[in-house]
Amino acid sequence: MEKLNLTPTINLQRADKEGKHAIRIRSTIKRKVKYHGTGISVLKNQFKNKEIVSHPNKNLLNASIRSMMAEIEKDFLEGSLNIKPDKDFYQFCEAKIKQQKSKDSSGTWRHKKAYLSKLKQFKPRLRFSEINPSFMLDFENYCRKIGNKPTTVWSSIKFIRTMVNAGLDDGVITGNPLKKFKGQSYINPERSFLTEEEIDRIEQFAVSSKREVLVKVANWFLFGCYTALRYSDVRNFDHSKIVGERIILRTEKAKTDVSIKIHPKLKAILMRIEPDVFTNQKVNEYLKIIAENCGIEKNLTFHSSRHSFAVYFLNHGGSMETLSKLLGHSSLRTTSIYGKITNLRIDDEVDKVWGD
Repeated sequence: MEKLNLTPTINLQRADKEGKHAIRIRSTIKRKVKYHGTGISVLKNQFKNKEIVSHPNKNLLNASIRSMMAEIEKDFLEGSLNIKPDKDFYQFCEAKIKQQKSKDSSGTWRHKKAYLSKLKQFKPRLRFSEINPSFMLDFENYCRKIGNKPTTVWSSIKFIRTMVNAGLDDGVITGNPLKKFKGQSYINPERSFLTEEEIDRIEQFAVSSKREVLVKVANWFLFGCYTALRYSDVRNFDHSKIVGERIILRTEKAKTDVSIKIHPKLKAILMRIEPDVFTNQKVNEYLKIIAENCGIEKNLTFHSSRHSFAVYFLNHGGSMETLSKLLGHSSLRTTSIYGKITNLRIDDEVDKVWGD
């Protein structure tokens, strides 16, 4: 009978946002290796000599690991431990997407399904062993050939990387096959935003137009300009989110809590907005008509309201740190893109030093 070797290990290749590394159990049979996830993560210095040390719950965690090892050994003795060094990539992705659905926003979930569908169109069958730098380059070229924009190509590649990393964490594969693959760098898409004067034009349109549908969309767009909320959060907004003089809610995409003070312009909009927002696609169609009526020669989408908020806020002296909180960003690095959009604030600072 084959000999089974079990060893607790720490995955030093990857760390979570808190700097912790996953503890895994490595099983080896006839030089075939499989890693079993434990659901336990600790700091690098809290794991030594195959056990957890310097942790307040070290005894409980080590006992849990020993229990898992006993279960793995039991499965092996019963003949049900199956080492699969070359698992079907699509089956793994589908299981992961299903597992993460409750944590993802509806938009994120749809994007993952779309990336997987596109990958299947490129290669109907795919195993982990077939994923390598050459495969990634071919897929990149395919994405460009079918007309994907650079940001979409980058996101499609990122999806594969994410799933490969998940495979590493779950012990499905050993060694990152994409370690030497760089791929294209992320390219920030052009972000359309409105000037204060253009926002005022939409304000005038919202109070003077007789076309009820367009007025409704204009008011919701202005609501976005004054709150920086994404379409997904605007769609789910109702007056129960108003607490005193603030709007308090948890964002759908980033799962972060935001608290927005109801300033005078926002208060006026809250009195005008009507329930039941149209679909994002329909809203964007109506915004094209509104832009034309207002003499705005820009590609206006609902997300433009969020960008307009950010630029307006920075131009009026708001700090990047505060803006990051208002936008619900988990990283200041994400917010810093808005510093590249406008130079008005910089010009004002220069004028203060050197004079007009």
